[in-house]
Amino acid sequence: MKQLTIAQKGFLLVAVPLAFEIVFILFLTMLVVQADRATEAANRSRLVVVQAQALLNSFFNAASSVVAYGATHDAIFASRFEALQARLPGELHFIEASSVHSEKQKEAIRRIKLLTERGMEILAEAKNNCDRGSFSLPFLSVMEARKEVERLLGQLMSEVSIFIEEEQKVKASSPDEASRSRQMVAQFLAFGVAMNIIVALFLVNFFSKSINARLSVLSENSRRFQSGQELLLPLSGNDEISAVDKNFHEMADALTIAAEKEKEMERIKSELAAVINHDLRSPLTGVNSFLTLLADGVYPDLPEKVLQRAKISVASTNRLISLVNNLLDLEKLDEALLVETPETFYLAIVFDQVMETVQDLVDKKNVSVVISSTTDLKIVCDRARFERLLLNLIIKAIDSSERNDKIDITLETKNSFLEIRIIDAGKNDTAGVAENTLSRVIAEALGGKLEAQRVENKNVVWFTIPVKDHG
Repeated sequence: MKQLTIAQKGFLLVAVPLAFEIVFILFLTMLVVQADRATEAANRSRLVVVQAQALLNSFFNAASSVVAYGATHDAIFASRFEALQARLPGELHFIEASSVHSEKQKEAIRRIKLLTERGMEILAEAKNNCDRGSFSLPFLSVMEARKEVERLLGQLMSEVSIFIEEEQKVKASSPDEASRSRQMVAQFLAFGVAMNIIVALFLVNFFSKSINARLSVLSENSRRFQSGQELLLPLSGNDEISAVDKNFHEMADALTIAAEKEKEMERIKSELAAVINHDLRSPLTGVNSFLTLLADGVYPDLPEKVLQRAKISVASTNRLISLVNNLLDLEKLDEALLVETPETFYLAIVFDQVMETVQDLVDKKNVSVVISSTTDLKIVCDRARFERLLLNLIIKAIDSSERNDKIDITLETKNSFLEIRIIDAGKNDTAGVAENTLSRVIAEALGGKLEAQRVENKNVVWFTIPVKDHG
């Protein structure tokens, strides 16, 4: 089954109850119209009954007016008859137009119409004879006309009674029908509201369960990914949640591959560090120890020139061992295994050792290193790191300098911070030395920072570290 999107589910959640409400409103409107028609039929039936009785009264009054006119020849009765004569056709037309027109009613209306018209003709002829004072037709005398009209009136009353009886049936059934319609409206209204609520709750419950079940898969996959467990199978369908789940699986696969590559790189780095430690540092340490013995005069009767070269070689091997240690320390820093070992020492001693290490490079380029500030300061920090950082920066300054150049080193303490500046006039721009991984990492490991810039054709490198002055 095709999985609906969240937007489609939301549309159905609105559209289904809305469609149900439209159907409900249409049916409710039909019931209301039916009730209105029943009420209208009852009202119309009452009017028809009243009008039929009025027709009967009008006919009777017309006959009475003609009889009175024949006896008195009073113009008032003549006028009353003429008025009734003019009104009767309208009353007949209203009854004919407003009745239900069942077969029995149609026949009753036809006879009522014939009797009324025949009676009015007799009455009109009798009035005319009275006006002329002549009764040439034997049965058209007033008394004979009265007898004929009474006969017609009796028939008319009988037909009107039949007609009224039919209308009374309509009148009696209309309130019942209207009442039933109103009752159906109330019942259907309650039913429609209840069904609308049930349908809405069903849809909300159905879609909520579907969405929550799929979201729980995403949550479970997140938990499994965090704990390193295998993810659940991807969700089926093409809705938004399945798209998110698909992207999550792709991201998890990419991160897994990246983690495996990182593990492989860590393995290679560890193997390289082991090779450097075993195959490079250990032999260098042995060579450095032998050269140190030579430089210290352990072996007698060696020429002075050999002793001097031995001392220079000791400094060079020390520098090479320091570089190897730097590489190994980077590996340790990455693994957060480098432990700080703070100690108290004089800056002058460290500077002397560093300058002794780089003396060979200084002599080769014939550069001068000038320390313009006092180093007679006793501080507390990790001496090995500090010495290594200072050595790296001075070597870079020497490498950047030309022959016979000058390198200035200044020291300044500010609020328990020591700032050391190394300035050289070399053409090589070493302003990017702050990005040097080892120097920057060592400065940060000491709790300080390293910065560099080129000012007035000079390279300026400085670092600040927090120290405790014991001077």
